Amino acid sequence: MIRLFLAFTLALAAPLASAQMLADADLVDALRGGGYVIVFRHGATYPDQADTDPLNADKPGNETKQRHLNDKGKALARDFGDSFRNLGISVGTLATSKLYRAQEPAKLMRVGGVTTSWDITEGNQIVSPNENNRRASALRQLAATPPAAGRNNVYVTHKPNIIDAFGKVPDLTATLTKLAAIIAMKALIDDNSPTATPTLGGNDPITQEIAKKIAEHANGRAAQGDGSHYVPGVGAAELPEYVRKVLDGEVPTEVKHLPRGRTAYWDPEKGAVVIEDGDGGTVFTPKDGREYFDGL
Repeated sequence: MIRLFLAFTLALAAPLASAQMLADADLVDALRGGGYVIVFRHGATYPDQADTDPLNADKPGNETKQRHLNDKGKALARDFGDSFRNLGISVGTLATSKLYRAQEPAKLMRVGGVTTSWDITEGNQIVSPNENNRRASALRQLAATPPAAGRNNVYVTHKPNIIDAFGKVPDLTATLTKLAAIIAMKALIDDNSPTATPTLGGNDPITQEIAKKIAEHANGRAAQGDGSHYVPGVGAAELPEYVRKVLDGEVPTEVKHLPRGRTAYWDPEKGAVVIEDGDGGTVFTPKDGREYFDGL
């Protein structure tokens, strides 16, 4: 039986109306076990921005013509992803709409590769009523599709899509608040200590995998003769761990959030830059040093 998550109100997909609330400890175990479909609306955006060419949302460069997440929306997405990793919640499919404000939170969550689909893209007044109905049906079908064993599927979409499909709008803020409470409880359950706090550290497989990909890319470029893809004092074999420490905040860095869901880290001690895109990225030592980072 497929189970649907809307704002962490657990509901049995058939019938959707029969909501089943779980206690926090049960909720942690349920999500760790997989089998859930999690649907939520993207976070807060800049209110002075608009979609000026929505029919071409999937064309390169179109993100400059769309609404973007504001700082609050970005921070919430990162915290949401941290919550998944702290709780050990595995993600199978991670899919979003074609609009950048839905893609960006999925990438910032850093819980897996992101795919996009018109099926869960906001249509509103720019497509026909028949197409809006088709997209609502498609979202319901995705919510009824079983995730891979031990994993949960996550879909980031829009308010009109969710209302059309389910008649309710999950609030990411409420979702995160619920997760934060669970994380605090998890420390007590797992460690039996009121002062224990869960941490990512070096045991997070998602961060480790991203760091490995970044290091492999840089080492490959270096092997091809690119003289900038290295970090002073860090050997090729040590590079994945160095990148992992940067991503986990164990190396003091300055952080800058770039277009298309990318994040750049500046290590002033080594003069190195790490750029992470949610599924990989690169690391190198720019000739222009800090000036390069400032220009990103």
